[in-house]
Amino acid sequence: MWPVIVFGVLVFVLWYLYDFHASKTRKIPVHGQGVLITGCDTGFGHYLAKRLDEMEFRVFAGCLEKNGVGAAELMKSCSDRLSVVQLDVTKDDQIKDARNCIEKVHRDTGCGRVINCTSVKGRLSLPRISVYGITKYGGENFSDCLRLEMRKFGVKVVIVEPGEFGGVTGLLKGNNLKRLKNEMDRMWNQADPEVKQVYGRKYLESQFSSLDKAGDTSPCSVEPVIDAFIDAVTLENPKPRYLVDGGTGLIDKYCFYARLNRYLPTPWMDFLIDRWFNSLGTTNIGT
Repeated sequence: MWPVIVFGVLVFVLWYLYDFHASKTRKIPVHGQGVLITGCDTGFGHYLAKRLDEMEFRVFAGCLEKNGVGAAELMKSCSDRLSVVQLDVTKDDQIKDARNCIEKVHRDTGCGRVINCTSVKGRLSLPRISVYGITKYGGENFSDCLRLEMRKFGVKVVIVEPGEFGGVTGLLKGNNLKRLKNEMDRMWNQADPEVKQVYGRKYLESQFSSLDKAGDTSPCSVEPVIDAFIDAVTLENPKPRYLVDGGTGLIDKYCFYARLNRYLPTPWMDFLIDRWFNSLGTTNIGT
């Protein structure tokens, strides 16, 4: 009797493992699928729009500037399946217009799933990025809550968390980098005298210095992030989140610390991050 039970349990476990693996590799049919992507002027959104168009998705590329350089490049290089949509996600009227446009062109689309791009820094607390970090932590929590709320409707919510890719997306180059430098100067000029005395300008400049060097520590391609997006879009049962390593070294230090953060006690993480930032040349307060 026992051998029969053991054999039955073994068969069940093997079947479950096979079915679980298969569900993680099966893909949805592309034909007739529509995808709305925000932020397609540059960066991840721009490259993702191109890849999904090549895969024959019906792409709606939301651009901050519909007549801008990025939108024009998409229209030139992609098929007629791609439509550029004017979309500033901070403006309700443009969100409504974008929805109307999609429903008019692609009435049978239904609800495929929701994929949000956050950052490794949505899982890792670091000094000097509290304002940036809270937006990423907020995006993580919003996505996790939405995933639970939408389960009963069969809508999957996925998070893509890029690591060290800032230097290759255009975010930390050219005019964007210049804008950040101007913002730093503005913050310093408007800071309270006590804040200036306690922290010192070098503390603020150390943050900009690390941003300025991002191009030297970023990979030359965004393909790993785009591949994660493709899995999130096409797999029948994608993972809830994709942490994507970047950087040019053997490991992405941000992703490495983010993974440690799941297991180590908070005081240990605080110690490691403090030592890491000091090793990177972060200046002490007041100098």
